[in-house]
Parts: sequence; C-alpha cells; structure tokens
Amino acid sequence: MVATKSISNKELEVLIIDSASIVASRMFDIIGELQFVKGITWANNYMEALQSLDNTFIDVVLMDIQLPDMNGLDVLKAIKKKHPKMKVIVLTNKFEENYKILCEKLGSDHFFDKSAEFDKVSEILKSYAA
Repeated sequence: MVATKSISNKELEVLIIDSASIVASRMFDIIGELQFVKGITWANNYMEALQSLDNTFIDVVLMDIQLPDMNGLDVLKAIKKKHPKMKVIVLTNKFEENYKILCEKLGSDHFFDKSAEFDKVSEILKSYAA
C-alpha cells in the first residue's frame, strides 16, 4: 500500500477581480489546476467584487487596480476594511513603484507585474494553503 499526502492542509476559495476576460480566463486555467484551490469566482468590476465578497467565503483575492467602474485601489480599501485578514494579491500592468507603495500601505500582501510575474501566483497560493 502506498501512502499519499495532500499538498496542502487548507483548500482555498479565490476571487479574481479583473475586467479583462482573457486575463481572468488565464488565471482560471492556471490556478484551477492547483489541488488546493476549492473554488474560483470572477468579478469584472467593483460592484461585482463587493457582491462576491458579501455572498461567498473568500480566502484570497487576485485583483487588478484598473477596473471599469471604480479604481481598484478603492476595492482594495473596501476589502481590507471589511476583511482585514483576507489575503490580497495585486496583479497589474500599472507596475510602478508609487502604485506598489500605495497598495502595500492599503494592505495588499503581494504586488506583481501582470505581464511578467504571473507565474509567482501559484507559489504564493501554495504558501497560503500550507
């Protein structure tokens, strides 16, 4: 008999907040294959994000700061005000030092360049599930 060990101790519910459907689809494909990701919800704007946070238990948020109806920084503020311990990973094309500093001040746990550092998300999620 072969003993198996789970990769993680915790299954994660993930919320993706991004207005670009192609990016959200890519995120679904990549993180959907991770054994410890229990569910993925997608919101493409501020209002959908807040509704998802109110209606679904979320462990981790993957979000852009460019949204069609509100600034993503406002979403980050709302998340951290209502759910201060929730993990938030910012993935954005606005990869400038001033945005990084602001997101860190607002409570983001990680800040990545969407076009160049997307592959880091899986390892971060794995650390949250451990």
